[in-house]
Amino acid sequence: MGLLSKKDSKLILDPLADNNPITIQVLGICSALAITAQLK
Repeated sequence: MGLLSKKDSKLILDPLADNNPITIQVLGICSALAITAQLK
């Protein structure tokens, strides 16, 4: 489970992700790693 609710994470991440493709890629990698780590 996440540390922040979806609403809270949206408030924090929206300004970072609006014009920042690097942030989007890093978040995608992090979530992919979290999913694969849980599957083991």
